[in-house]
Amino acid sequence: MRRASFASSLTLCKVWFFASTVVFAQTAPALTCDPVPVDKPTGNRDQIAARARATARSGRNSEARSLFNWLIEQNPNDQEAWLGISQVNAWDRCLDKAEQGYRILLSRNPRDVEARAGLIDVLMWQSRWDETQANLDEGLGLSPNAPDLLLREAKLTFWSGNATLAADQLDNAVQKGARGEEVKLLRRQVYLEQLRTVMRVDSFPAGYANIYTWGMQALYRAQRFELTLGTILYRHSGGVDPLLIDGRHSAGIVYHPGIGSLAGLSVGFGAPVHFVPTVETKAFALFPVGRVFSGYFAYALWQYGTHKSVHIFAPAFAYSLRDDFHLELRWWTSYVVLHTQPGVGDSARTGLVHSVGLLGRVQLAPDLNVGATYTYGIQLDENPIISRLFPLRSHIAALFSDWVLGDHIGMQPLFGFERRQAPYTVVTILSAEMGVCWRW
Repeated sequence: MRRASFASSLTLCKVWFFASTVVFAQTAPALTCDPVPVDKPTGNRDQIAARARATARSGRNSEARSLFNWLIEQNPNDQEAWLGISQVNAWDRCLDKAEQGYRILLSRNPRDVEARAGLIDVLMWQSRWDETQANLDEGLGLSPNAPDLLLREAKLTFWSGNATLAADQLDNAVQKGARGEEVKLLRRQVYLEQLRTVMRVDSFPAGYANIYTWGMQALYRAQRFELTLGTILYRHSGGVDPLLIDGRHSAGIVYHPGIGSLAGLSVGFGAPVHFVPTVETKAFALFPVGRVFSGYFAYALWQYGTHKSVHIFAPAFAYSLRDDFHLELRWWTSYVVLHTQPGVGDSARTGLVHSVGLLGRVQLAPDLNVGATYTYGIQLDENPIISRLFPLRSHIAALFSDWVLGDHIGMQPLFGFERRQAPYTVVTILSAEMGVCWRW
């Protein structure tokens, strides 16, 4: 199912990226969240606090936690120490302790913007959206121009699916003074228009024709809607006329009703020379399942004139061990209806097959993701005798990477490498893929 895999890279990648940054923000428990007792540090209170902050900035969180805890033992009302140990706990994913510390600070001073922003982050990481919104509203009511809170307002709005409003809110946060890495990362997600082009080569052994694929997709976001237009062209080397090209043109719409959910519909029309459908329709939906899981379901119909139709049912489930690690299990079933004589229903042949896949993705840096997939795919194809369907099994292993170069350009994918082995025909297919996207 090579063609379906490539088409998915144009459309579903942004769906799962959105899901992995929204629904799957649950994180794994830290190895230790308790401070290690220390002897009295040298220096006065301000010197110890400065050392604790510097230690935390350098990434030695356990040591910083112990220093902040020592300061709290000396003075339980030390606000700076409470803020420091809460931030360190949050960085180490000790979320219960971080939340406790932030709430202690807010009980003493509800206008503490740093504590409010920290608590909102902890709640968002746990997908506690109602509490997140309530704390954000309370904080903005007390400090309406606080850049850190305005930035989180934009982030929550974007995650809820309203890209247009989120872009306006992000601009407002920057105008009020929001700066730093969080602003940069959010700016690269909150775009309203995108143009993306992808090139792919499928290299077959001697005696088979290679396939060269080029695709382009334009995306436009308006409020909670996404509109897409796309074109994919396939050229086969070799054959009677190597310049013959398959083409498929598509349009789609996606609606985001709330955080972690979406629904969409797409329609494609093919100009087939070799294998693309004449008509392709797809309906799909993404939805949260609790705090750590998400579900996805799609139904697609590929119509090859009056000769053959393929119905595809594709559910998937995903889970993230951490917010920088994503694991996804896919399963789909294909139901094929084949007519030996076009338009003659009594001569129809049918078949049903199942395929499974596993995808893993790791965020190595804020701008860089790498991942791998494995698929055991089964496609019902036509025997030379057209009245018979036979299963073509493939073991598909792939590596991929996405890299954001700046606010307006990225590589998606930076590279893609795929190896397919088809046991029935003993054919090994090597594929390479690269894409560039422009956003504004």
